[in-house]
Amino acid sequence: MQMPLFNSKIDVQRYAIIQYIQDNYRDVTLSTVAKRFHYSNEYTSRLIKDLMGMTYTEVVRTVRIERSQDFLANTTMTVANIAEAIGYDTTEHYIRQFKKHTGMTPSAYRKQEAKKSVVLIFHSFQLWQHRQQHDNACSTQADNIFCILHAS
Repeated sequence: MQMPLFNSKIDVQRYAIIQYIQDNYRDVTLSTVAKRFHYSNEYTSRLIKDLMGMTYTEVVRTVRIERSQDFLANTTMTVANIAEAIGYDTTEHYIRQFKKHTGMTPSAYRKQEAKKSVVLIFHSFQLWQHRQQHDNACSTQADNIFCILHAS
């Protein structure tokens, strides 16, 4: 990841605040962020809103939901375990927040991602199969030119 360019000390501080939230999303509070950077809750909240265009609560929810999407797509963890892992007290609250953010339930998201993976694997296999067929057909120089044009 490339570091952003900072024009001032406040830019560095703002970036550090967002990084701190991303690193501690599971149990972060506005108070812990403010104390960590020696600001008031109100000032911290305003900085986050100015930087991200979202409230502190929206930022934390977005980070949690995005992290949970990674869990849903790449693990077999249960929805309840994911909810706990990302910092929600109840599975029901996590599901409501996920649906509010994405428009679907976590289970529906997982199924959608699984279908995408199957389609991607199928298309990759078809491409591999197609290239294998053309490689076998490329026995003359003219065939090689045809195969190069079709492989592109």
